Amino acid sequence: MEYPVVAKLDIDAALTSVASAGGPAVSPVRPLSGGAVGAWEVVRPNGASSVLTWRGAQPGRNIAGDVARTADLVEVARRVGIPAPAYEDVVPLADGGVVVLQEFVAGVRPNLSVAVITSLLELTERRRGALKGTGYESEGTRLYLIDDGPGFCLHGPLRDHDRRTRRLLDWIEEVGRSGADVVAGDDLVHFDYHLGNVFVDPRDQSRVVAILDWDGASSGDVGIDDVILALDLVLYNAERILVDQIADHLAQTTTENARRVYWAHGLLRLVDWRLRHSPEDDLGWLSRAEVLAGV
Repeated sequence: MEYPVVAKLDIDAALTSVASAGGPAVSPVRPLSGGAVGAWEVVRPNGASSVLTWRGAQPGRNIAGDVARTADLVEVARRVGIPAPAYEDVVPLADGGVVVLQEFVAGVRPNLSVAVITSLLELTERRRGALKGTGYESEGTRLYLIDDGPGFCLHGPLRDHDRRTRRLLDWIEEVGRSGADVVAGDDLVHFDYHLGNVFVDPRDQSRVVAILDWDGASSGDVGIDDVILALDLVLYNAERILVDQIADHLAQTTTENARRVYWAHGLLRLVDWRLRHSPEDDLGWLSRAEVLAGV
């Protein structure tokens, strides 16, 4: 069975749509690395750089409303000291999609170290209770352990791939039936908290200068973000001391039952995504991830 993959940003089409919608004049500079959809550095007439991202239209979804909500959550993050790039312009498009121009932040991808992981864990802790009193805390975070998510957390790819992924899916769905599939709470959850969304100061790798891509942000428990970060380290074969650093932090801050649910969600997301978008991956890292999750 064929499963969908994420549509990529077409910069020429995006700029034409922005102009047609009366958005700000910008010129393309270069594509930026990272991200499934893509992003571009663009320059304004005054010479200032911004980052252009795009969210395509989806049937039945108010993408402009979703982006406005994300912009609000980014401001909450910034108020509690998270280096989240500001939303500068939001341009609704005629087809129902949206182009966003965000603050350009100079930085580099981090080299893995205890200091970097310490900084990232501190930035999750800073988001505990950040949504209290904002009106967003009642929404919760869907984990999709029983049903497919909207373009991610698809169950079919695991069911169809091989015996091992079917066994993993059985465990994930059993966890979903016995635990909560919606995580309530007043923490600000990034939801895609991995190293590809992190910039650090090139002169001081422990200083995080930007956490990118807040499109999936929601209320819930920041333990979800720590699990996603740990699985990202496993995927790229990071040293055990760094993965254990996150696992130890989770053991101190998150209940055993909650950790089990979050590991199930993280494994579903990661394995589904790799099967659909990186079919050359032999899943050799999966054994290490399953041990970590207690599968």
